[in-house]
Amino acid sequence: MKKHFWMLLLPALILTSFGSSTASANSVQTFKDLQEGVCLSGSTTNVNLGRCSNERAKWIVHHWQDNTVELRSKSNSNYCLDDSNAYGTRMFPCNATPWQSWYVDRPGDGSIILRNQANNQCLTSYRPNMRKYYVSTESCDGSDSQKWY
Repeated sequence: MKKHFWMLLLPALILTSFGSSTASANSVQTFKDLQEGVCLSGSTTNVNLGRCSNERAKWIVHHWQDNTVELRSKSNSNYCLDDSNAYGTRMFPCNATPWQSWYVDRPGDGSIILRNQANNQCLTSYRPNMRKYYVSTESCDGSDSQKWY
């Protein structure tokens, strides 16, 4: 009888121990740049800033247990916000690596700062020569170009 009891209990213990390893439910959000007033947008390869009403400006936010988030494109849910030393900030097929995990820092003014888990760099917006908006990661300095709301 003891043997049958453990055989019935074992699947429940496995589900309890490992079933919640990925963390909480997903939400859909936009990330508006504090400095420029436009939203973080992603396509299948590019990350930039654009109109907040655009479908590409919507992100599926998945919260991991290590207090990082994954930002997955709502318009193409196979692609995530990725940063790497070799290729920079880009959209890349989702792979749950630290290059696609972001800490959400809160400086206390109602904004957030997105800091990459792999390289500890902050998501930064810029607009050289008042032309196209760009996004990259830079050393975290708390400037408005690194704040999102």
